[in-house]
Amino acid sequence: MQIHFPKIIVVVVLFLLGLSGCQTTPSQVIPTTTEPAFDEAAVLEIATPMLENMLKALDQKDYETFKVNFDEKMKASATRESFDALQSTMAEKYGAYQSIQFEQMASAQGYLNVYYSAVFDKGTLTVQLVLNQKNPP
Repeated sequence: MQIHFPKIIVVVVLFLLGLSGCQTTPSQVIPTTTEPAFDEAAVLEIATPMLENMLKALDQKDYETFKVNFDEKMKASATRESFDALQSTMAEKYGAYQSIQFEQMASAQGYLNVYYSAVFDKGTLTVQLVLNQKNPP
């Protein structure tokens, strides 16, 4: 099965998990059996560089690059003010971005939930990237 992901970040539950103090673990996602199969390697070829670019853009205070892959709904909700607040909090609480490591992914309700461990100067967070499977190019 071939999966296409244009402008597909619908939700990035980035650091909100860590910032709210509610650390969600990947094991809490329960994939449904009715979801189509996906090629994990193909997804990671797209998702990993996408997330790395977002984290680097956040680190560099680059709002335009940060939101480049958002769909229209996400772009509307990801305001400059919310980005600035997130960037400031992340810099203060976690420091500079260092690296990410894939943990797992699950398919549910037309979305792929891709989990990474993100390492920063002052700590590590679980990052969830939610990709829309329903919007082929």
